Amino acid sequence: MIDELAEQVITLAARKKATSAACEDLDALTTRADAITAALNTLKEVAVQIGTLEDHEIAVTRSTALVETARKAVEDLTSKIQSEPDYITTPRALNEMTIALKQLCDELKTRIGAAWFDYVDANAPSINDDTLSVLARIPALRAQVKSLQRTVAAIKAAAETPPTSTTRIERIKKDIKEAETTLSEFASDRLPDCVFEFLRAAGQAGASLDLLTPDVLDWLTKEGLTSSFQVCVDPTRR
Repeated sequence: MIDELAEQVITLAARKKATSAACEDLDALTTRADAITAALNTLKEVAVQIGTLEDHEIAVTRSTALVETARKAVEDLTSKIQSEPDYITTPRALNEMTIALKQLCDELKTRIGAAWFDYVDANAPSINDDTLSVLARIPALRAQVKSLQRTVAAIKAAAETPPTSTTRIERIKKDIKEAETTLSEFASDRLPDCVFEFLRAAGQAGASLDLLTPDVLDWLTKEGLTSSFQVCVDPTRR
């Protein structure tokens, strides 16, 4: 009787141990599956993002080659699982694949970010905030300049985060166009051409003294803005 009871306890204990081990294996497999699923979903999102940028003629360097590498990796994984069902339970294999896909996604994201930043930087209004701050000191221009500063700030902030939709790209394009229009209005309606040319150059790489004509100096003096500028030596022209 005792022997039989002892045997039953041993059998139940063995079943419990096997069940626990199976559950642990299942949990580990589920974790690995979730990780690779997340990597694949991210890859799909990145591919869509690249397509959205390229639809607007914003090229992402090496994106075609990297996406092809990722596609080939996914095909190889699918083929491996289909031919060797036990492959999916191999921790090392799935972990290596997950890491490889994540690295590809990270590199694509970096290149997407660079492509978007370069696009916005190349198309953003060519005038800096220091120059706008000078213009904001002119009462007749203050409201218009403040509005322009907000738009330029929004454009610069947008450059830091790549868009995920056409709507956002169109919004930035609209902001850029509005900012350029406002600057053109400054040049045509509010500022003499020579002053606008000087201010625009000063707000970029710096204005040469050739641009500081008597008319420009007279205007700056009249508006009380001469102290806002200083002369510096251009080291590239020594």
